[in-house]
Amino acid sequence: MNRKEFLTLVGRSALFAAAAPALEAVGDAAPRPAKPALAPAQRTTLEALAAEIIPAAEGMPSAAEMGAAAYLERAAARDETVASALRDAFASIEKRTRARQGPDFARLPAPARVALLQAMEKDEADRFRAARDLVYEAYYTNPLVWQRLGYDFIGPDSSGPPLEPFEEALLERVRALPRLYRAVP
Repeated sequence: MNRKEFLTLVGRSALFAAAAPALEAVGDAAPRPAKPALAPAQRTTLEALAAEIIPAAEGMPSAAEMGAAAYLERAAARDETVASALRDAFASIEKRTRARQGPDFARLPAPARVALLQAMEKDEADRFRAARDLVYEAYYTNPLVWQRLGYDFIGPDSSGPPLEPFEEALLERVRALPRLYRAVP
């Protein structure tokens, strides 16, 4: 994912996060079809996956500590694309864990989980990328993470922060350069 795609994803998700309380209130009025929640083993796998993709570091909590699994479980219940991406990731992780003949993914030691995810990233890049991007979304759209990062969400109803006064002296070097174009009468 490049910078532009990531910022577009975060912007879209930030707008959804700002509107989520209103959408939740509307959604509660109408009955939703019951979709199966994640199985307990899938939930623990998702928490371990989130903790390895975005581990706690430099005073920031891990994605698991910030509730990424709960966010993604809710998203999967509403969006079949998210549910399908998570199912694909679970299938790949389970297959790789079984091949190691070890305990389930969540009970593997951290270095073994990282190695497994690195192999998945190499061999099944699309599946890994989809799972990684979902964890990024769950983490970086969380308002508590925004606060820790010093990000101030500016909603669509605001004109934004004030601009700093422009300093004319910054243009002096550019004005002193020779013309790079030909004058046309």
